[in-house]
Amino acid sequence: MGDEMKSTHTAWRDVISQYCTTIMMAQKREEFSDHEIDMFQNVADDFHIKQIVLHGHEGITNYIYMVGAGHITHYIHVHHNLYKFLQQGWESLNLKIKALYFCST
Repeated sequence: MGDEMKSTHTAWRDVISQYCTTIMMAQKREEFSDHEIDMFQNVADDFHIKQIVLHGHEGITNYIYMVGAGHITHYIHVHHNLYKFLQQGWESLNLKIKALYFCST
C-alpha cells in the first residue's frame, strides 16, 4: 500500500470516527448544558470540515448539511435534548401491529 493510499485511509478512518462521535453526542438522553452544546458544535464542525476536504461538496447529504450548518445545534439549543423526538419506538410498534393485522385477517 502506497503512502498516499495509507494517508487517505487514515483520513477516512478519522472522518468516520468523528462522525460516530458527533452522532453519539446528538443521541444523548439527558438534557444538554450550554457548554455541552458548544462542544457538540465544535465536534460537528471538525467532522464537517474533514468530510468536505476528503469528499468535496458533492458528498454532502441532507443530514451532513444539517450537522455542518448548525441546524442540529439550533434544535438542541431550543429543546435541550433530541432523544425525545426519536421515532424508533413508534416504528417498532408499527411493525408489531402490521404483523398482528396481516396474520389475523
